[in-house]
Amino acid sequence: MSMTSFIGPVRSHNGFISTGEDSVVSFPGGTLNLTVEGQSGKQITITANGGIINLPAIINSGDDCNFGMQFSFIVLADLTTPILFKTGRIADTFYGTINYCDDAGGLAGFYHSPGTANAISGNGESTGGEAGSVYVLTCIGANAWSIQGVAVFPTDDTPATPFITRVARKKAKPKPPTKKLADPNPMAKANKGSKKRKWA
Repeated sequence: MSMTSFIGPVRSHNGFISTGEDSVVSFPGGTLNLTVEGQSGKQITITANGGIINLPAIINSGDDCNFGMQFSFIVLADLTTPILFKTGRIADTFYGTINYCDDAGGLAGFYHSPGTANAISGNGESTGGEAGSVYVLTCIGANAWSIQGVAVFPTDDTPATPFITRVARKKAKPKPPTKKLADPNPMAKANKGSKKRKWA
């Protein structure tokens, strides 16, 4: 059976089986704005440098609907700087669990988000991020991401939830214009500075 190769991105409503040298992307640190065309369906590796990874905003309908996009991450070296996964909008939230274990395998458990968190952290310590940590993020519908993950943390740290709930900043209310108080004695101002006329 012959195989067809594509140079540019191809979209399928029923998915693809993807292999090849460009199917793995390295994240060197800093800030990464994920896109469907650039990283969806690929394996993304993370080294010791953390940073901020911004997920695309979810588009609910039309030709640009991006339900089903998936981003898979694996940490290859213990994080020396934190990593933060953020949804594209405050209203987009995570559903699912992140299992945790220490790097000696002595302690294990999980943390759960029922659609309340909209960010995930890995600090290389209590919230995980050591080598072997895995995060798989899949858009499952309007304002909804599925999260499946494993957060590995050092044995000398106490595990803490990696889930974060960001809150929209409130816009500062404009100050009302200052009202000018009425002059209680307008005649005094009118007469101020006027010279008294002397009569002969």
